Amino acid sequence: MDVVATMKGKFGRLRARGDQFSVDTKEQFSSRWMAKIGSDEAKAVLSEVNGGGQSPAVVAATVPDKKAAAALKVAEARVAELEAEVAALTAAAAKAEEAQEEAPEKEAEAEKPEQPAEAQESETDDESAPRRRRTR
Repeated sequence: MDVVATMKGKFGRLRARGDQFSVDTKEQFSSRWMAKIGSDEAKAVLSEVNGGGQSPAVVAATVPDKKAAAALKVAEARVAELEAEVAALTAAAAKAEEAQEEAPEKEAEAEKPEQPAEAQESETDDESAPRRRRTR
């Protein structure tokens, strides 16, 4: 089922409002932050996120004022820069999250006490018992 994120959420990775992706089962679908592609809610989100479905360059081409058209083109370039920055930050956040999930496992391994090498003979009160001493 193809869906669109109506707000931030996590499905496989962090999803931003307007991201389109697929879910395999109805159980994976969350009406809290997803809408089915083609629904009125999905259309509204996509229209809002995509500026009514037109890129700033298309809008700039239809604007008669040359200064406004130039400003729209500059804005489009800035949006592209910001989208690249968001992608980089999202990737860094995902790496940090993975590292944080792995950290408790590494700490648990580091805290495990070492096992004694082998028992050695030592004196005991019982003469018939084997005499062993543990080494540390």
